[in-house]
Amino acid sequence: NSIIHYNPNIVPSQNKYFENRLTFQRYLGIIYDRYRDVYYRFFWPGMDITNLTDKELFEAYMHPETFGISVLDKDFQIIHEIILPENTYSLKYFVSEKGLAISTDHPKNNDTKENEWKFHIFTLISGN
Repeated sequence: NSIIHYNPNIVPSQNKYFENRLTFQRYLGIIYDRYRDVYYRFFWPGMDITNLTDKELFEAYMHPETFGISVLDKDFQIIHEIILPENTYSLKYFVSEKGLAISTDHPKNNDTKENEWKFHIFTLISGN
């Protein structure tokens, strides 16, 4: 007795898939920072897609305008959360001794150069 049942006769359209992925909030990934003993959880905040054309819907899915980061402690409690500026960052990232590095190669970022890969370093600041 399965709770989830697969029906091969129901195939959603590509646009319906994009609409569902863009409209609702969802988690995109998580990475551990061994230097600061925290986790960074990336999330999509959702967006209004009411007036998007099919092409805009596809572009929004392929290159989200923005995403957020939750900083979690070792017990997975949120200690900080931010939404990044629109059309600046992509979901290419890594952790180093300096902090969380996130690529600035979003296609709509005017500072993006085809022949270089640029990252911004995000650091945690103690809030005493």
